[in-house]
Amino acid sequence: MGKLAGWAAIGVAVFALGPSWMRGGMSLIGLLVALAALFLSLLSVRSSGYRYFYPTAAIVVFGVLLVNDALRVWDPLPAFASSRPSWYAAIAVLVGACFFFARMLASRGR
Repeated sequence: MGKLAGWAAIGVAVFALGPSWMRGGMSLIGLLVALAALFLSLLSVRSSGYRYFYPTAAIVVFGVLLVNDALRVWDPLPAFASSRPSWYAAIAVLVGACFFFARMLASRGR
């Protein structure tokens, strides 16, 4: 189960890069799909360790900072300029919580 969930999380995270390139609401849908992939990768931590969680987290962070059309650091959409810091804060909290739960699950699994 852990291996399947891990590969599925990586596949979903890579799939989420596609909508992230598009303008408007599709980039935010890509963000939500990428965060769902990060949560999905938590299912693999207990049985497989961090083997699938770290690559999924790296793809998600890469997608948010460099690919996502609304939130990327380089040349983002101007429409989200006022709310961009709050989006970054919310994403940082979610990713940080995932790392916390991954550490907790890994310590229980061994």
